[in-house]
Amino acid sequence: MKSNWKEVSVADLGHIITGKTPKTAVAENYGGDIPFLTPSDDMSVKLVEATNKTITPKGLSEVKNCLLPPRSICVSCIGSDLGKVVMTTQETVTNQQINSIIPKDGVDADFVYYAMLILGKELNYISKTSTAVPIINKSSFSNYTLSLPPIDEQRKIADTLSALDARIAENKKINHHLEQMAQAIFKSWFVDFEPWGGIMPKNWSNVLLNDIADVKHGFAFKGEFFCDEKTEFLLVTPGNFAIGGGFQEKPKYYNGSVPKEYILNKDDVIVAMTDLSKQGDTLGYSALVPESNKYLHNQRIGLVSIKGHPHLKECVYWLMRTYDYQRFVVGHASGSTVKHTSPKTILSYPAIVPDDESLQVISSTLHSISQKISQNSIESSQLAVLRNNLLPRLMSGEISVADLTAK
Repeated sequence: MKSNWKEVSVADLGHIITGKTPKTAVAENYGGDIPFLTPSDDMSVKLVEATNKTITPKGLSEVKNCLLPPRSICVSCIGSDLGKVVMTTQETVTNQQINSIIPKDGVDADFVYYAMLILGKELNYISKTSTAVPIINKSSFSNYTLSLPPIDEQRKIADTLSALDARIAENKKINHHLEQMAQAIFKSWFVDFEPWGGIMPKNWSNVLLNDIADVKHGFAFKGEFFCDEKTEFLLVTPGNFAIGGGFQEKPKYYNGSVPKEYILNKDDVIVAMTDLSKQGDTLGYSALVPESNKYLHNQRIGLVSIKGHPHLKECVYWLMRTYDYQRFVVGHASGSTVKHTSPKTILSYPAIVPDDESLQVISSTLHSISQKISQNSIESSQLAVLRNNLLPRLMSGEISVADLTAK
């Protein structure tokens, strides 16, 4: 730690608030304009743009001392979500599973966010090693310590890391719009048949996915060969499927022997056959394999191969990305706690095969969108790796922003 940095507690950063839940039995407490943040919301992002639940002024009156201003930092402090961190963008209330910091003068809110990411990793480790439900109460949370530089240094560090996060967030927004564009094109051609006056051309065919595609389970790779250090192969699991679209790189390296048939190629279509997400259903979600690494797919992932014309791949991929298809898979899933699907279910959905000339035009249009989404996802993954590498070194004072500028 540098000589002008000081050791402080979380309580020294600002006012600590533990959230509270308005009475759920009172319907009038919910459905208003005030965000109500819980660990079930997406806490994988920096900024909270929206929450699954909202409360009314009546609901707020029950928890009025828990209203957080914008740029408050919220940390999940119970259960398997322990250590997740987000920052509010508007006045927000959280439930009792979240402790929040309202930074005081002389403390930069963005710096606090990144400091809590460091602390969050420590808290998350507790959740992985505890046999009971791990809970960090307000008192314990307030007593954790960290190194705090002068305010100017706080801002420089936070600005450097925030620039990376801002680019990642922008890529996410762009991909969301590209996804909507592709879905609109797919619907126009394959559902509404708009270019043909609303009627399916006579030389198009109604089939089942089973007629034009196959799905193969991945391999049950042994956990003893998973590692944190970078190796030749990365393992793809349902956790790599971004909610709302695309592939997200979450490094899970594998250093065991690899059956060649389970090595994925660029632009392979893969589908999640088990739902392990706490942010929403990933079951039935599909993605294209990016080109940045060599990937393996485990038994929870299906590899989709095309039987017919190679240009059908884009059509199959975007069909599997439609809301109706994903709801079909979820609706026919098995399992009570963890949902599963099978290749038979995945392939029992109806599809349409256009004539070759139309297929080539459609495939070319959809392919260009798919590639742009893939490029943005790869860039975001690379930026996330850079941010994660810089985070502990900048926040500990091991390196400074000036060091980075010099390089």
